[in-house]
Amino acid sequence: MRKLLLLALCLVLTAGVASAGGMKTLTLGDSQYSVNVPESFVNGEVTDEDKAEGQVAYYKSDETTLDFDVYQLSGNGTLEEFAATDAKAFGNTEAVTSREINGVKVSSYRSSQESEGETYDTIAYVFGGEGKYIRLVFWLDGSNAEAEAEAIITSLKK
Repeated sequence: MRKLLLLALCLVLTAGVASAGGMKTLTLGDSQYSVNVPESFVNGEVTDEDKAEGQVAYYKSDETTLDFDVYQLSGNGTLEEFAATDAKAFGNTEAVTSREINGVKVSSYRSSQESEGETYDTIAYVFGGEGKYIRLVFWLDGSNAEAEAEAIITSLKK
């Protein structure tokens, strides 16, 4: 029942955003993966330090409290093993969860991260395989941010 309510909320949010300004498809780095986001999302600055950590894009919008980072990473092990190691690196104290979205296996975890002297809750989604992974980190900076992140990640396609 909870999943059904969450799915209904995501559909309402997606429909509301689509009617308010339309949607566009973002290809995640140079991978075969993409997500749909409101047209108001634009590329933000990615510093050299961010690039050194594998970050390939930063998306933000003045019309939402949500922004997110895209990373392309290399690593060993299964998706679940890679995600668990990644989660520990960010101080995750909860279990890594896994699910399938539109035929794509995805692992996720929550953490707190610092930016410009502030601490924010984040949720990271990791997917890929064969040593090449994508990590999307959604910065949950507002009351609707988690639902907005869910609406975006449920559009994931390969």
